Amino acid sequence: MQSRGFRIRKGGGTFVIPVIEKVDRLSLELLTIDVQQEQDVYTSKGVPVRVDGVAQIKVKGDDVSIATAAEQFLSKDTEAIKNIAMQTLEGHLRAILGTMTVEDIYQNRDAFAQKVQEVAAGDMANMGLSIVSFTIRTSRTARATSTLWASRGSPRSNATRRSPRPRPTATR
Repeated sequence: MQSRGFRIRKGGGTFVIPVIEKVDRLSLELLTIDVQQEQDVYTSKGVPVRVDGVAQIKVKGDDVSIATAAEQFLSKDTEAIKNIAMQTLEGHLRAILGTMTVEDIYQNRDAFAQKVQEVAAGDMANMGLSIVSFTIRTSRTARATSTLWASRGSPRSNATRRSPRPRPTATR
């Protein structure tokens, strides 16, 4: 048997030798994470967008996943675990946004959320975690983009916006 440097006890007690051993707890409860982007991400067409979501994660219940999560998170508190998982989800969210158009994001929100969940699942499993659910809460384009689109026009439309030149008038 391979020595891991720790013992795992689920739902029960054990004898701890003071000074030699210490007890750390790892919650197997569901954790809710707000995935909020601080910066714009550019879509495949170059449009800056921000997408916010919410994810529920937890440590998987099998012995291998619990051991993996213990190696990763045993000395960390719940907020540190949430932060690590959030950074992982944000990274995958940014990568997927870069391959989509704004129309795809708005029209296929569920498919987009499912794709993020599928892609991030591997990295989360490497930490002993599973994504129970991931949903897109909001998605929006940057204000600067809509201002830019509103101010752009064809050369012809710009010409029609100019004030007309005074016409020469004939006098008698």
